[in-house]
Amino acid sequence: MDDATTAHIKTLAAEYVELVDMMRGGQYADDEEYRQLSSQRTLIHDELIRLTGVTERKAMYGHCRALLAGEIGQAPTEG
Repeated sequence: MDDATTAHIKTLAAEYVELVDMMRGGQYADDEEYRQLSSQRTLIHDELIRLTGVTERKAMYGHCRALLAGEIGQAPTEG
């Protein structure tokens, strides 16, 4: 995997974790903002599925956290 793709995956992973944490922590003003956060999270999630091969929805958050912590590599995995 090239450096640009690796950097892109890390950027998406960081954004994904931030969005999930905001949603879980109630860091939104109203239902409309929650829906916007959810929509952004879904788009990023779908792109991460394409790039990483992680297809289990519940596993993506943990995968992103582990990736950002350097506990796993960036190579696509089997889904």
